[in-house]
Amino acid sequence: ITCAYKPHGRIYLKYATYHTYNRSTWSRLPDTTYQAPVFDCFEKLGYYPPEFLYSTALPLDSHMIGMTLENPNDILQQCIPYGFSKDPRILCKGDDTAQTRTLDYTIYGGIDYEYLISLGSYTPVTLGTLEDKCPPVRAAQLAPLTEGRRSESVLLPDALLMESETLPRTPAEAALLSACGYSDFVREHYLTVPESTDMISIRSQYVDLLDRYHPETATPPETILELQLLRERLCDQVTYSLSPGKTPSTRDFLSYFLLENKEGYCTHYATAAVILARMAGIPARYCEGYMIDNLLEQSEDGYTTEILDSNAHAWCEVWIEGIGWIPFEATYSYFTPPVFEYQAPTDPPPVETVPAPTQASSPKQESPTQAVQAPTSTEPPATEPVVEPSGNSLAFPLILAVLLAAAGIVFCFIAVRRIVLHRRIMALRNPKTAGSAAWHWFLLLLKECGADTSVTTAADLAEEARSACGSYLSGERIDAALEIGTRLRYSPHALSSSDCKMLIRTCRSLTARYYAASNPIRKFYLKWIRHYL
Repeated sequence: ITCAYKPHGRIYLKYATYHTYNRSTWSRLPDTTYQAPVFDCFEKLGYYPPEFLYSTALPLDSHMIGMTLENPNDILQQCIPYGFSKDPRILCKGDDTAQTRTLDYTIYGGIDYEYLISLGSYTPVTLGTLEDKCPPVRAAQLAPLTEGRRSESVLLPDALLMESETLPRTPAEAALLSACGYSDFVREHYLTVPESTDMISIRSQYVDLLDRYHPETATPPETILELQLLRERLCDQVTYSLSPGKTPSTRDFLSYFLLENKEGYCTHYATAAVILARMAGIPARYCEGYMIDNLLEQSEDGYTTEILDSNAHAWCEVWIEGIGWIPFEATYSYFTPPVFEYQAPTDPPPVETVPAPTQASSPKQESPTQAVQAPTSTEPPATEPVVEPSGNSLAFPLILAVLLAAAGIVFCFIAVRRIVLHRRIMALRNPKTAGSAAWHWFLLLLKECGADTSVTTAADLAEEARSACGSYLSGERIDAALEIGTRLRYSPHALSSSDCKMLIRTCRSLTARYYAASNPIRKFYLKWIRHYL
């Protein structure tokens, strides 16, 4: 990827959007859904919903950048950045799918939409006023949509109203298309939450935040604030992990993440953010693609970086009235701390009356089991005669007890080790669990070697792995194992048997070499405590 200027922040390249969550999976809306009348209007006007962000966000910050994707694979050819400017060489279909005939984009990219929206000021504007701001030809095309509705109002950023005439696609057009059909479409299809006991249990954990928000009257900054509060609660209750384990087949994916396991990565966080936003009444959907957050290197053509499999990411996308669809990052450490803070009102705690200590009272209160001072006496206390046991009478039972305890400890070590190794072998032999079991084993070994596996990005994990295990494995072998792990996390397809075997061989090789380089005490720990051999 090459940018004419250095972006201010992250760039999201959306590859796929999913709309319906049911039985632990995300699915897309059927194609027939996009035959609604509102999409006929889009086609006649040559407009596309994701362009809303280009039209409405530009006046907030005039920084525009050109971006080029060079030599991409088939997947990257289908990726579209947020805030792009459509031209005849970009063919968009439906609501959120796109096919491109060019790899060049002009985007309002690399900025923090969340931050800008939360700080903006907004004013209600009638549809008639917006129609008057459109070019005459475009206004005539929009007239059928606004007929009988010119007195209705929408909330728009003040900056848009001042600069709307300077835009290739005016915010007035985007606002009219949204208010006269697309917003209703969004609320019909992107607020659905499954009706299940799992969803009821999840909602109960966030009920105080959900009930305080009123979507019918909320302004864009209030909507952003609600999302930030939900995200903050989410990240306080769960932990980011690259190896959270597999969701049991009898459990709901989201419920198991939020209420039981409480460990996950971007897929888990994004799913939770979408469902929580919908519970609050904020339209949202689940997105997958690539997120560019690493530093772009300056070159003759601008700023460039390479898009790797490790840039694969999942995030939440929310609909902001008057703005459009924006990426909302929920994965821990990928977002800026909330701009606003909210504390639910609470009753003041009851005041307890504590009697002032008297002059005779002790400055330090002891526990009720405090020993009572014995009365002073000049006579020695009476004592009972003590019979000393014979040394020979205790020697044999003591030795026997020690031997039995030692034998029990050895037996437990052997039994536990056999059980752990048997479970690992069975998991590695099972085609359904071999990939995740081998990846979990590899992460444990990396951590044992000194790598920090709690890092939040695959790039950081790769750096940690090379630093900690470079003396035991070649860089090529480490990279190959990490590449398999990345595909395991993000690819919709299962790992092949050759991938699983390669990852297992890497784990065995790393175990053997690390064990051979360890001292005797460490070897005992690795074999009998960690059960790596």
